[in-house]
Amino acid sequence: MGRDPDDRLCGAEINSILLIERRMAPAGRSVYFLHSETDQGRRTAEVLKRYYEAKRWYAETRLIKGLRDDKPGQFRSEGLRRLAREMAAIVRQRGPQLTIINATGGYKAQVAIAVLLGQAMGTTVYYKHERFNDIIDFPPMPVSFDFQLWLRHSDLFFALDRGDLVAYEEYRPAWEEALEPLIQRVSIDGPYYLELTPVGQIFHERLKTDLPGVASLRPPAYPGPRPRVRLKDHDWRGQRARLEAWLNRLQTEKDYVGAITDAGFERTGRAGCRVMPDPVTGREFVRLRVPVADMWADFRVEIAAAAPHQIRWAAADIDLWLEQNPL
Repeated sequence: MGRDPDDRLCGAEINSILLIERRMAPAGRSVYFLHSETDQGRRTAEVLKRYYEAKRWYAETRLIKGLRDDKPGQFRSEGLRRLAREMAAIVRQRGPQLTIINATGGYKAQVAIAVLLGQAMGTTVYYKHERFNDIIDFPPMPVSFDFQLWLRHSDLFFALDRGDLVAYEEYRPAWEEALEPLIQRVSIDGPYYLELTPVGQIFHERLKTDLPGVASLRPPAYPGPRPRVRLKDHDWRGQRARLEAWLNRLQTEKDYVGAITDAGFERTGRAGCRVMPDPVTGREFVRLRVPVADMWADFRVEIAAAAPHQIRWAAADIDLWLEQNPL
């Protein structure tokens, strides 16, 4: 038997979306259901998806791995972070002014993350308790983030976001007290490794979103003709042509990049950019490390800039490019 969508038996999710729908523009409606890694979550998301497809909405379900109540540690360390990352990706894709986060349903910790993410990304969050007759909203607030802190440690944030294993001892010389609420130390068989907290994930998502718009830190375009990318005369594990084309695309798309020269192979390491001092001149450059078959290839990337903050901006910007353009 059919029921009106505002009938409480339809559940708080459908009830809340109906109330949000009444505040929306009449066309272009899309809805994304981010669900837990549980059978109940999958089934609920699929039912909701079909319901809204029948209403001629665009509806999509997205599984959040690690969001499961039988493994509290994984829920905290992985699930909530993945939830924040997925929500931020949708907000970036659709635009904060055109996106609404509905935090109704699910675990209470998810509501907290949804509200924080909405505050950080500049979009409105709605919530409806099953006993409420209406939804309540958490409008965006003028929250400020320490961009310079993120820029100083952007290589670490990108590495942890990728899931790289970073030992605390490796990073101890650069550690700052301000990182404590954003990155936690986790013991694995004795040694301590670093891991983003859910708040750290939100911090990273917001500031990497802001990065392209911080024009005051952007390096100038490289002056004059840029040197061609040249690799040393070996086959690069059979990937020479592919690697050279990829590096040329990086240089073409980033006008501040000058010479790119190879700096050898390493047996271990992690992908991404690090700001490094030249051992002779002391001038900083960006070291780019990428996986090539069973090895790690290092490249020296020259940046058309004199100021250290411009070098750090370029390193973060290339890391962001790597997310979207993996080798």
